[in-house]
This record gives sequence, C-alpha cells and structure tokens, in this order.
Amino acid sequence: FKALAELISDFLASWHSVGYIDVVTLLPNRQRLLKDIEVSAEGTFRLVIIDCIDMPFAYEMARSLGMLAVENLLRDMTVALQARLPMASKLYAVAVGRFAFFTPEPMALSLEGIALRLQGTQARIGPDVPLDLNIHMGDSGICDSDMTPNEILRRAVSALHEAISQGHRFTTYNDTLDIRKKRDFSLLTELRQTLQGNQGLYLVFQPKISLTTGDVTGAEALIRWKHPINGEVLPGEFIPLVEKTSLMRELSAWVIDHTIAQLSDWRDRGLSLPVSINLAASDFSRPDFAEELEQKLREACLDPALLGVECLETEKMLESPAALNGLDMLKKRGFKISLDDFGSGYSNINYLRQIPLDIIKLDRSIVRHIVHEKASRIIVHNVIRLLKQLDYVVLAEGVEDLETVEILRSLGCDEVQGYFYARPMVSVDFAAWYRARKADLGKQS
Repeated sequence: FKALAELISDFLASWHSVGYIDVVTLLPNRQRLLKDIEVSAEGTFRLVIIDCIDMPFAYEMARSLGMLAVENLLRDMTVALQARLPMASKLYAVAVGRFAFFTPEPMALSLEGIALRLQGTQARIGPDVPLDLNIHMGDSGICDSDMTPNEILRRAVSALHEAISQGHRFTTYNDTLDIRKKRDFSLLTELRQTLQGNQGLYLVFQPKISLTTGDVTGAEALIRWKHPINGEVLPGEFIPLVEKTSLMRELSAWVIDHTIAQLSDWRDRGLSLPVSINLAASDFSRPDFAEELEQKLREACLDPALLGVECLETEKMLESPAALNGLDMLKKRGFKISLDDFGSGYSNINYLRQIPLDIIKLDRSIVRHIVHEKASRIIVHNVIRLLKQLDYVVLAEGVEDLETVEILRSLGCDEVQGYFYARPMVSVDFAAWYRARKADLGKQS
C-alpha cells in the first residue's frame, strides 16, 4: 500500500508540474512564475521581463520555415540568456520569445548592466544562420508581498510595452505609465460614444494659397474634438490611438460625410472650393471604398474634383497592394490625391513612382529653416525642381512669415498653407475669410 501511495503521489506531482513547464524551452512558465512570487518572494523585489523576438517576424518565420524552426530558435534563446544572466537564478518562459526573472535584491539590480550583458546576444535559426536578438526589458519597479502576483506581472508587462513602443532598451514601471494608458483607453471609449451621439466633433478648414495669383485654391479639412470635461483634445492625442482600432473606419466616415455636407452647404451659398481630407491606409484598402465615395458625391450632386484625399501613412501604403489599388481607383474617378508630410520620416523619392499622386505637400520640418539656412534652401530648391519635373503640384506646409513665402515663390513652389495666411477656422469663419480675401484681391487687380 505504501509503495502504491508513493507511486500515486509521484504521478500527481508529475502531472501537476506539467502545467508549470513551458514545453518548448523546458523552463518554468508564467503560471509557475506567479506561484513562485506568491509563495517564495519575501521583502522587496523586482520582476524583469525580457522580450527577444518580434512577433510578426516569428509568424513569418513559422510560415516560411515551419514551427520547428521557431521552437529551435526559442531553445537557442534560452541557452544564450542563461549564459548571459547569472544573476537570474531562475529564468521563466512567460510567452513566445519572452522570458522573466525576479530578484530579491533591488539595489543590486542594474537594468543598464543587464542591457550591456545582453548586447550582441544571438540565437540561431539553423546551424549556419545566426540572428541578432533585438532585446527590450520591462522592470516592475520595487514590489512587495502585499501586491498580488498578477499586479506585479502587469506592471512589468506595462513597462516592457512602453520600452518597445518608445524604442528603448529598458523601462522601469511608474504610475505615469498607467495614468496615460488609462487615459488612452478612456479617450477611445468616449470617442466611440461621441461618434454615436454626433456631439463634440467638428471640422475646421485651413486655406491653400496659390503663390502665382494669391488666390485661394482650396482648403484642408481637419477634425477637432471638444471633450465635455477635458476641453479641446488635440488630433495628435486621439488619432494615433484610433488608427490601431476598427474605430478608424467610423471616424473616417464621419469626416467624409461632414465634409461632403459642408461642400453642399457652401455650394448652395455660392462658394465652390475644393476641400481635402486626411485618410488612413486602411481606408484605401477597402475593396469598394472608391465606389462608395464616388456614390456619396453623386448623391450630393458634387464633382469628385471637389473632394481631395491626403495620404498620411506612406510606408503602410507601399506595403499594401490593396491600398495602392484603392488610390488608383480614386484617381481614375477624378479625385485629387495628395501626399502629406513629404520630407519627414520615410521620404524616398523612388516610391513616388508607385503611388498615383497629384500633389506633394512639403512638411514644415524642411521648410521652416529656408530663411536662415543656405543648405535648407538648396535642398528645398532641388526637391521642388525634381517634383515639378515629375509633373506634381508642390505645396509647402507650415508657412508662418512673408520671407518664407517669398523664398518659396522664387524656388518655384506652387502653393502654400500656414498661419501666415490663416489658422484653421470653423466653416462660418472660413467662408467670411474667403470672401474678404477674394474681395481684397479684386480691389488689387
């Protein structure tokens, strides 16, 4: 009976341990980590999570080479980390390509030192294919036994995601991270409610000016959000959040519908002027987007030439054949297409051949220094000359003074947009400003 009892006990222990072991790396897993924190952690300590592999790369690798190659890579990572982290007496595998350890000696822990130890770490895809690991770390900060294991893990994960998103090697958790993330989620929830209730969002319009005639050639429609508690929420705060969700489609639809409504209203009041809107790559990728947009304009009895579209995400556009095809469909239907923020970020002129464009908008970052920097003037001059040779209309953004206007005119720029002429205005103010400017130009001629 005693032998049978021991056998059953050993079996149960083995069966129980299976749920605590990562089957690929044979390291203790996330459940084991949580249990160990709960049972073993004493005093104060820190939890560190290490991210070693970009998940999209792992998916591509699995698709090309099979899961066995990914598993071999993970095993090689495990060996490499154990060799370089002697302070991690126990290493855990908490997710694919993510490892963790906790230390009861917070003062002895130096993330900078760990980062240096891990610099240049490699794993092997196969016998002859080394892979440099792009490592990021998240540190929970000082924790104690009064905190739940899940909360400690959450803090470390929060810090890790911040390190990855900011391109840092490591980040230590602090309350500010939580406050910002909670605000972000709150903004998304409230924006959805705002869209459903159709209150709080509105459009403003900034004019585009011809440097040849001084005429207003059009306007750019920009979305604004007046929050009932926080006041004006800048687009730079909520647009990057929305772009990552399905809410982007709803927001784009709102902008399209309200811009078309404004064009119709101005037409009825004797004001006919092209207006451009900003759209994401995901909008252009939808199969029927061009047809739907044309239908909306047809129903409003408006020419497609009155509604321009501006592309914001150049890299995503180039990576998406569907988005490029969507742009081509728009161009064939008579919509004017602009490339926004040229000269900032990804601005390889070679990609211009791949995107069907009419207008190139020079970013303020390459325009603002042309008054005082000869090198900037030379660069802008050559960029404008090249774009003109390719038959694009060139518009400079962020123009704030007369000197910049005169230099851009002398360099051959076609149009400008910026505070020197007007800030973005609500529709009523824009219409009044437009009529006043038209009257002034009439007097001058």
